[in-house]
Amino acid sequence: MNLVILGTAAGGGFPQWNCNCKYCESGRSTPATVARRLHASIGLSVREGNWFLVNATPDVRLQIENTKDLHPGPGVRETPIRGIFLTDAELDHTIGLLMLREGSNLRIFGSSPILTAMSSSFPVASILSKYATLEWCRLNSGRPVEIEDGLLRVNPFFVDRKPPRYVETEPDESSSDWVIGYRFEDVTSGGSVAILPQLGRFDDDIIDGIVDSDYILLDGTFCYEDDLQRAGVTGRTASQMGHLPLFGDAGIISGIKKVNARRRLLGKMPAKTLLLHINNTNPVMLPGSEERKVLSDSEIEVVDDGLLLCI
Repeated sequence: MNLVILGTAAGGGFPQWNCNCKYCESGRSTPATVARRLHASIGLSVREGNWFLVNATPDVRLQIENTKDLHPGPGVRETPIRGIFLTDAELDHTIGLLMLREGSNLRIFGSSPILTAMSSSFPVASILSKYATLEWCRLNSGRPVEIEDGLLRVNPFFVDRKPPRYVETEPDESSSDWVIGYRFEDVTSGGSVAILPQLGRFDDDIIDGIVDSDYILLDGTFCYEDDLQRAGVTGRTASQMGHLPLFGDAGIISGIKKVNARRRLLGKMPAKTLLLHINNTNPVMLPGSEERKVLSDSEIEVVDDGLLLCI
């Protein structure tokens, strides 16, 4: 499986267009040291010339241009992009669908609540139907599917019931999968990756869903529960926004330690863990920060956009 990290930033990108916090200021004044970041998205492929995106961000056009394997061709209007997997219905993960309106024969994968939002509260399905022929594919958590002639196994799993703010009605138990994660497995090589850009809990169910993955790409939105308050931005906490912070007794770092402890019991090496969806107020944006060092010691990496992986 070939994988490219198209972007690693949370909503607004980095530096964020309307923010002058010390991290964004550093990103503007010293871009050679503090990497600029596009919205979090992944491209993956198990067959030459066929690629799938995980989430379609506002930066999707630039992400395609930055990645040679995603360039159009060989036909005049031929694209290697075959579909998009949505992890949620958040605007930062779905607005890019509008940018892809010229492309027909794309498959859009997501849970029932996610795809319902795409035809109701944020009606991109009806809008795009006037421009392109798209296939909307509903997935059920815990029920793997195989695509690419059986070469790619996709296992969606439940993460959270938190809907986007633009959705007016609260979810009920029958439509709970507003946020899902994916485990992608190359059936030929056995290589696998788990992708969870939004993570509000790290319990045994989450560990079960990702523990067998060679790579784990997960939520790095906030360092601390009060990142936003520290930056003087807002009084909302990480948990209130649906994200576990990296630090804390029940945070991301603690969860990854549990994952790797279980892997060692199974005789496996620690999973390679990379952060996605890093908010502009997160101190791990700075390469020399103490928080970045703690992450490294905890076997968690902060990587730049454009990283290519062969899994």
